[in-house]
Amino acid sequence: MEYPIYWNGKQSGLLRVSHIGEDTCYELSGNQSGLYRAWVEGEQGELLLGIMENGRLKRRFSPHMTQSVGRTVCARLECLSQTSQQWRGIRSGEFSKWQLPSTARCRKNGAYYELALPYEENGCFPLLPLFCFAKIYQKEGKQWAVFVFNEAWEPIMVE
Repeated sequence: MEYPIYWNGKQSGLLRVSHIGEDTCYELSGNQSGLYRAWVEGEQGELLLGIMENGRLKRRFSPHMTQSVGRTVCARLECLSQTSQQWRGIRSGEFSKWQLPSTARCRKNGAYYELALPYEENGCFPLLPLFCFAKIYQKEGKQWAVFVFNEAWEPIMVE
């Protein structure tokens, strides 16, 4: 069976659950870089799976360990890397090759830089030349077009 993995309220990977004899196997795969604490959540409780490193984790548990979880619902991640920063406003001179609104937000996340721009479905798309690199997220009642860049400031695709 497959279930979503959530990080920061967004789906960010896939949890595969299988059985070997009576044991339950959990395999997590995602596009995160760095270290994340991972839990499986069920209808009756949760179970700490361990530390997911660079988007991968595989664990096997006995029925005694998984009985309190109940039927699996999803997995949840918590970032442990010190390289992930909070969203902040754009500083003078940053992203100077684009005309950005004052409401633009950015942050460093591992080896990547993220740029979030307000997005309205009936409005103009922000950074139109890069539209195919954007991922749309909803946060605090607003929609945001988020672009991810590598350290050379080249846009990269996100899943």
